[in-house]
Amino acid sequence: MNIFLNLAMNRLTTSILFGVVWLALTSCSRKQDPLPWRLDTYLQAAQQHEQFQGSVLVATGDRIEYERQVGYADIGAKRLIDAETMFELASVSKQFTATGVLILAERGKLSLSDSLRHFFPDLPYTGVTLHHLLTHTSGVPDYEELASEKWDQSRIALNTDMIRLLAEHKPAPLFKPGEEWRYSNTGFMLLASIIEQVAGQSYGEFLKANIFEPLGMARTRIYNTRRSGEKIENYAYGYVSDSTGNRVLPDSLPAFREVYYLDGIQGDGVVNSTARDLLKWHLGLRDGKVVSAEWLTKAYTPVVLNSGKTADYGYGWSLRTDSVRGKIVEHSGSWPGYGTYIRRLLDQDKVIIILSNTQKYIQEAVEALVFNEPVEMPARREWVDPPSDLSPWVGQFVSLSESDTLVFFAKEANLYSKYESLEYQWRYASDGRFYLEAQPGLAFGINRSTSKDEPYLVVRSVKKPLRKLRAVF
Repeated sequence: MNIFLNLAMNRLTTSILFGVVWLALTSCSRKQDPLPWRLDTYLQAAQQHEQFQGSVLVATGDRIEYERQVGYADIGAKRLIDAETMFELASVSKQFTATGVLILAERGKLSLSDSLRHFFPDLPYTGVTLHHLLTHTSGVPDYEELASEKWDQSRIALNTDMIRLLAEHKPAPLFKPGEEWRYSNTGFMLLASIIEQVAGQSYGEFLKANIFEPLGMARTRIYNTRRSGEKIENYAYGYVSDSTGNRVLPDSLPAFREVYYLDGIQGDGVVNSTARDLLKWHLGLRDGKVVSAEWLTKAYTPVVLNSGKTADYGYGWSLRTDSVRGKIVEHSGSWPGYGTYIRRLLDQDKVIIILSNTQKYIQEAVEALVFNEPVEMPARREWVDPPSDLSPWVGQFVSLSESDTLVFFAKEANLYSKYESLEYQWRYASDGRFYLEAQPGLAFGINRSTSKDEPYLVVRSVKKPLRKLRAVF
């Protein structure tokens, strides 16, 4: 997993105070099943320090090994989250869009080599195929940026509106098809509209008839919360933090106005579901009830760029292979108020599902606890002024375990990191570590208890050593 690539896949939210203390849970000697005890201990601490509320499910094969819900689906009404509470999945929806395309391809209704302009001839992006859209290698520009500049934000936009804006304003492609990998919500918005063209029915109707109903996913559906005006029973409202740290609906804050005017867009998000339904989804894919093993193999194959290099993404899935855990297909989702994750460990026949309605991410810690590995427990920390000398923290670092290259630099007496064109500010806490302001689950520290500095990164409660390659000023 590329740490900053994962961040780029998610919308950033306002930071809240976050800190950690080290606790090795592997030393516990409880008589009961240690997995529930480990996860319960972690979730209780995370809830206590307002770093998670939501639903967690872990299953091996057909058996649920752990399931728990913490916190409120509706804070105002004090309505608790339960096993049937429905969440917005955000970008976890992309795997459903991708699978919808694969279903049509397997039936011979379309080909992954079909041109984008075959379906939308007014779009100016030549050489783009469905394969490029599915793998984030199309170079088609970001519709969200275009909407923020050209769309009347008092109106809720639909896919057709964004396609029309792309045709009218013709923003330049980001790169030639297949030249690069860059995460693209636009690609999956276009794929949803292509499904509608080919299937002759709405995106939601197609997924319901071909995925949700056949798999018995009764609590899964397409739901544009503001556009439809429909109220769903037992729904988890998504919350963000205001300037005082209080949890509020994103609609109340101007910084999150996109939750209204982009509410009509489908394909890159707006599948809503429960943890139990996502388990049915996982098992349905495993058992070949949705598409054949041949097509799933294609979905789980890293895309090859024009240069011959590969990117760790297939058709709607992020991909990685771990020396211990084996082949993993996964995806995160992020939208103001929601943070979601499904991690499928194919060789272990195991799935980890995490749904949050406060946009918090704990999947690295949960996976570590599932495999009886130590994690850091959530705790609250106080922000303080950073050291006057940031030179030990500034430079190019490489992760020993994942080969991520991280570049930190100083600007205006603060510490920043950079991924592509995005800069991320890190804040200094009283425990002597920097925390990513937008994602408090990431911490950057230096262990000075030895003869030399030993830098490390904490990725959502899992400690990962770093090695400094060179200083960068």
